This record gives sequence, structure tokens and C-alpha cells, in this order.
Amino acid sequence: LWSHAAGSGQCAGRPEEACAAGAADEAERVSLLQTPRSQGALVSHNLTSGALPSVSGITGTHWDDKSDGGGCSMPQAKYTVKGAVALGQAPNMGSLSFHNRLCGHVVKVDCGGTPTVAVVASVCNYGSPSCGVDMITNTWNPATGNKPYGEVKCKMSLTSQNAISGPSNQCFYRPDALLRSALRSVSSSYTSVGLFNTGSKRVRSSTLAGVKGTFNGRSGYFDFDAMGKPLFKKTAKMVTTFTDGSTVTTTYSSCVKPSGPHIFG
Repeated sequence: LWSHAAGSGQCAGRPEEACAAGAADEAERVSLLQTPRSQGALVSHNLTSGALPSVSGITGTHWDDKSDGGGCSMPQAKYTVKGAVALGQAPNMGSLSFHNRLCGHVVKVDCGGTPTVAVVASVCNYGSPSCGVDMITNTWNPATGNKPYGEVKCKMSLTSQNAISGPSNQCFYRPDALLRSALRSVSSSYTSVGLFNTGSKRVRSSTLAGVKGTFNGRSGYFDFDAMGKPLFKKTAKMVTTFTDGSTVTTTYSSCVKPSGPHIFG
């Protein structure tokens, strides 16, 4: 349940990342307009300020004993949360359907056992409507009450908990962008970084030294390309805009170079 499936007919002729981003944006918009029963799962649309999205009746499956370095490619760091999930794009996932901006966020999963927190570490069955939430073993066991592997019905909610120890709004380089073998490695005119520990705030866009970033693959990192201009100095400012319209400014020099991707489990 970890394979990336081909895109649906709605994505014909479009890059898969662009299609997924558009589909998830539309799902988030539609989920706020539809009644809970209209999506086949009970989707919570709290209208009070600061309410966080939640869904129920989604399908839960077992991923593996451990996560891997693909998908969100979370940076090596000290984590406060040990569990991990991969989110799918089933129609009843609502605003918790996989999107790059959910990478690194902490969700609470309850599949009939003990409600368990886990980090969004990847996407399952990319482009397919077949997957809800895929859990590694240390998440599956408590969340399901140690049920045999298979399909279970779950409810899931976004939390405001930060996944990484330390302060909020921590910047990290994308691990594989630091490799010498990378297709494009970090330089003064190209870089790939992302902001984590943003609580429940989801990132919509980011600029670095005035250059607009684009989401890298299926991760929460942004690629910044200054087209050969050496703009990305240590003092460069990264301005991150969240889906609620608020922004936060960090300095490029604060971005941490991880030793590699973090493996959960």
C-alpha cells in the first residue's frame, strides 16, 4: 500500500504534482461547502475560529514496520512523535487528503483502539482514490488495538502539536539536495528548503530573497531558483505564507542541514 499509482483521468496531460496540488486545494475548498454526509465520511467542519479539520469513516491500512526516506523526506532531527502515517487521496479524506502542505504535521488517528499521534511522512497510492491513512506498525498497533493487518475504519484529526523538538518555525534543507550526486545541488542561486514545526498552520507558499518557491515533488520543501543570480546569501529572508493568510519571516542562515532523511519506527 506504499506504491505510487498512476494519476486519474482528471490529471490527463498535467504534471502529477501540479494535478495533486490542484485536486487537494479543491478538496479543501469543497470540504468547507459540503454537508458532512455528502462525502461518504463524517467530515468535521467546525466554524469556530481556530478549529482543526477531522474526518471519520476513512479506511486505515498497515504500511510497514518503518517509514522510508521518500515522500515527505522528513529531515533527520530529534522528534517528539515516534509514529508515522502516509495519507491517501480517497474522496472522503476531505481537507486531510494528502497535500505537500500536510508533510510534517501531526495527526491523531483512532481506529477503535487508543487515539495515537503520528507524523505525516508520505503519501500512499499516489494519484489513486483507494487509500485513506496508511500506518507504520508503532501507529497501527495502538490505534487499532492490535488488530490483524487488513482494512479498518478510522477517524483522524489534525493537531497543533509540533513534531520536532525545539522552537516553532524551524527551517531545514531537503536532505537529498545536499548530496553531491543530486540532480541539482544547493548553491548561491539554487536551494531547496522547507519550514516545519508550524503547529496547525499549513504552508501555502514561500519566497526566498524575493524568489517564489515551488513545492519539490511530494514533500514540504520548496525549490528556489534564482536563474544563476547569487541571491541566496546567509542574510536572505524567507517569507512563508500560510493558508490562513498569515506569514512568518525567517533568515536563510537559520536553515539546518540534516544528515539525511528521518526514518520513523
